[in-house]
Parts: sequence; C-alpha cells; structure tokens
Amino acid sequence: MLLFYFKPNLNMAQRLTEEEKKKRAAEKLRIKKEKAALKKKQIAERKKLSEAKSAFRSTNEWKDFRKQLLEEREYICEFCGNKYSSRNMVLHHAFVAQERNSKTPAEDYMDISDPTRFRILCKRCHKLLHGIAEIKNPSPAVQKTKECIRKALGDEWVDLKQPN
Repeated sequence: MLLFYFKPNLNMAQRLTEEEKKKRAAEKLRIKKEKAALKKKQIAERKKLSEAKSAFRSTNEWKDFRKQLLEEREYICEFCGNKYSSRNMVLHHAFVAQERNSKTPAEDYMDISDPTRFRILCKRCHKLLHGIAEIKNPSPAVQKTKECIRKALGDEWVDLKQPN
C-alpha cells in the first residue's frame, strides 16, 4: 500500500521565514538555558538548606527540645496513634506561608520557640505524609488518604511543601 503525503498549500502570510525560524529556535534555547540555570540554583539552595538542617539537628538545643516534646506527647504518633521508641519518631515541621516571608527557610526550620508547629509522627506516617503531599494529580484513593490526614493532623499539615 502506498501512502502519499500532500503538503498543505500555505500562502505567504502563513509560511515562516528563515529569520522567524531562527528567532523561535533562539528563544527556545534561551528558555531552556534559563530553566537549567534555575534548576541548578534550586539544587544548590536545597543542598545548603539540607546541610544547615543536619548541623542544627546535631545541636544539644535541638536534641533537648526533641526529647522534651516526645516525652510530653508520650511517644505516640499523632497520625496512626501507635506508640514507638524515640528512634522511630520524627518531629514534623509546619512551614506556615506567612512565616516564610520574614524568615529564610533555614531560620524557619531552626525556630523551636513554638512547640505547636511540630507534630510527632512515626517514620512510616511521616514518609506517607510527604509522599502524599507531593502527588500533583491525586487519584480518588490518594484524595481520600489526604482527607484522613487532614482530619488527623489539620489542614496546615498537608500540601505545604518545605521551602526549596
């Protein structure tokens, strides 16, 4: 079977000139470079924040705060309700949008002045919380899980990504 391809008959106004093609190609290349530079910058910022967080978590101030909060809340995961050892518990930070305006992400992370900004979660629930929050187009099952998390932890604990 032979297939024939017929070029559409375009008038002069519809045809792109070579100069216009070059302009479009240059614009696409410029946009691609900008996106690559932005991604590189975001990766560097994330790495810097990760290093700052890691350094802060090794301070006595953080260790004492964490221990006190775990003891006050009796080592119980606020999502699943199970009791775990200190080793299996995570303090989940809330990054409140209005607070971000006045602080850098590292300063916000290191602010332990308000214990209500933290939720005690087991490692499994913490991983689930972050995994669910990152899904862009959730299925009905994921939506239902998000609703369960909202009921357990409150609206401010879901869908707020940590600053990059």
